[in-house]
Amino acid sequence: MADHIDDAASRQRTPSAPEDAFARLNLIGESPAFNAVLRLVRRIASCNATVLIQGETGTGKELVAGALHYLSERRNGPFISINCGAIPDSLFESELFGHARGAFTDAREARAGLIAQARGGTLFLDELEALSPRGQVALLRFLQDHEYRPVGDAQVRSADVRIVGSTNAELAALAARGAYRQDLLFRLSVLPIDLPPLRARGDDAVVLADAFLERLSRQYGRPRKTLTPGAIAFLRAYAWPGNVRELENLMHREFLLTDDPQVNLGHGDPLRQAPAGGGPPPAPPPPRRPGGGGAGGGRARGGARRGAHHRELSRGEGARDRRIRARLRRRGACARQRKREPRRASCRQGTQPARQAHPQVWPVRRRIPRRPLRPRLDLARVSHRGSR
Repeated sequence: MADHIDDAASRQRTPSAPEDAFARLNLIGESPAFNAVLRLVRRIASCNATVLIQGETGTGKELVAGALHYLSERRNGPFISINCGAIPDSLFESELFGHARGAFTDAREARAGLIAQARGGTLFLDELEALSPRGQVALLRFLQDHEYRPVGDAQVRSADVRIVGSTNAELAALAARGAYRQDLLFRLSVLPIDLPPLRARGDDAVVLADAFLERLSRQYGRPRKTLTPGAIAFLRAYAWPGNVRELENLMHREFLLTDDPQVNLGHGDPLRQAPAGGGPPPAPPPPRRPGGGGAGGGRARGGARRGAHHRELSRGEGARDRRIRARLRRRGACARQRKREPRRASCRQGTQPARQAHPQVWPVRRRIPRRPLRPRLDLARVSHRGSR
């Protein structure tokens, strides 16, 4: 009898209760919406059907996927997570299914894909909305019968793996617009899970903040800090657009930068004083240029630009004229031009009618003496003389 009592007490002390199991997996919350999600996770963890987790960014989709794996019979198998948006379109099939040796240029040896690596476990596909049409077709064919063929291989293989996907977009809306395959959405959402945002979870923000402070105190070996009443009021009033991830980062920063034994939020930090639905602050106006604005200032700036343009053109024309005069000077045309031009003194005295100050001068071609032509040889006569 005592042995049975000891066994029952030991079973009660072990963290096999569902709440303790979820706490070990960092799924912490007391709100009714979050508890409903935990009950659904506990119910579907034992089956092998495909699961689609939907929710805003930072709500803990990967933690839920890990709970589905570690609470199932596949807990001893691998749990492989992959971001679909980080794989190039041309390499998606090779990463997912693997490839044989010589399948493409750099395939010097055969390599197993992620499906083969996750055999007996769970493959978590994050950001499914980032899949290209080619990747959607490849995933659709695999979800149909769990059979695949590595790139460049002729053998079809079967996979013993559970697929869990997640997205922070509305795949139904994307499928309605034609941006996502509807048949793939049907195969992914066999068991859908919708995660509520943190603003819809009541006082879970306060519970999570306390849990984060306790974990940080163990991590850094420092005394545990508590929340002030002002901090608790701020946690309840803030909208948390980044959800649990934003709350965790905030508590991490406050734990490291606050010297007091209590953490106070909502004072002195412009990030915390932002409104619930507010966006980034407006950009400052551009600085005013000297000279004033308005139509007058615009005309002045336009005139200055036009004047600078004309000066550049005149500078270029002057350089061109100087090059032409240097070329003519080398050819000796400037000396002839001076002989034809009248003297400026006589023009001033009126003894000689003034001519044009700068007559148009054309370059003078220098005659090259032609070489005398050699007399042509009469080949017939030369051959006749030679015959004589």
